[in-house]
Amino acid sequence: MSRLSRLAGTALVVALAVLFVAVGPVASVERAATGAGPTAGRAVVDGGVQSGVPSTNVTRRLTVDVDEGSDTATLSVLVAYPARSSAEADAAGNDSQDPQWFDGERRIREIFNRTADDDGQLTSVSRSVRHEPESWVGAGDPTPTHGWVLLRYEAAWEGYVRPGEDLVVGSTYSRTLANSTAGDRWDLRLVLPGEWEPSVVGGDPVVEPAGQTERRYQWTVSGNATGRLLVVESPVPTATTAADGALGPAGGVVVTTVSVGVALARRRSRRG
Repeated sequence: MSRLSRLAGTALVVALAVLFVAVGPVASVERAATGAGPTAGRAVVDGGVQSGVPSTNVTRRLTVDVDEGSDTATLSVLVAYPARSSAEADAAGNDSQDPQWFDGERRIREIFNRTADDDGQLTSVSRSVRHEPESWVGAGDPTPTHGWVLLRYEAAWEGYVRPGEDLVVGSTYSRTLANSTAGDRWDLRLVLPGEWEPSVVGGDPVVEPAGQTERRYQWTVSGNATGRLLVVESPVPTATTAADGALGPAGGVVVTTVSVGVALARRRSRRG
């Protein structure tokens, strides 16, 4: 082989190498853009755990559970959905999943800021994630391939219902839930002592017993909900004293009169 032929062969090899380097990444990008490959069209972070908002068989729920005999309620936001990969199931199982779209804390704090008394406060806050390999209470579908991911944020609201106040749950709740990155359709669940009889019930909720002495109201709400969903007039009575108090026979009358005056002065609707 002549020297000229060898030079021509070398030039051809170099040209092919340059062409592969230039075209290879383009082909890879094209495959990703056109949907080829197992991760096409999906947002993926480390370990194959998807970062996008789930869209199939998702349960979104806010539960307000009023503690009987106190002015405190426990608020809990739950988002549950089928794990989209084994990696996502593992991350939920070891409590290492922390998706940015889960905004349970922001939902609760927004409702609190819009409706709470000046002396109300949120305490005992917690955030958790767990994996259920099989079905869970509330799941309406068969067990998915990788089980369920359950995200939860919970807080205690001290001063949720004060003595002498009306409890009013209205469109603030539904509008706040609908304005959420987790989705715009939610279940709103309200658990009240059984003896609390509402004067107004709107929105056609499902009403059923809860536990031994409680009643549960549940609505499916979206951002276009209007009006009051539930009103209970003065469910927490004001404190009274016996007729014969520490001040003598008239002492109880004085203290009771003061209690009633304070209750009337403070009486307001919890505008929801």
